[in-house]
Amino acid sequence: MKVINARMDTYYASAFEVDTDWPCEVCIDEEMIVLKYDGEHGRLTYRGHSDGAGHYHLQADGFQGKGTLHRFPGGRTLEGYWCEEGKRGMWFISFVDD
Repeated sequence: MKVINARMDTYYASAFEVDTDWPCEVCIDEEMIVLKYDGEHGRLTYRGHSDGAGHYHLQADGFQGKGTLHRFPGGRTLEGYWCEEGKRGMWFISFVDD
């Protein structure tokens, strides 16, 4: 899988808060996805498997978290929800290069 540099907007459900233009890395193919970004407490990683064309279920590595990401075939964006250690919200990820 190839590493794709991307930018992520994160929406928080309970706080009406948005983090925009956050750098992240996405490795993706038809079967797997890996999302990595730097959070408040260091590097965070989510890994997941495809559940049909462009649909991914993710689990956090080493902490309590899960989510989904979706994209259209050949698309340069991913979007979905996340739930992490009691907080929840949505992701919107745009590929910078690929």
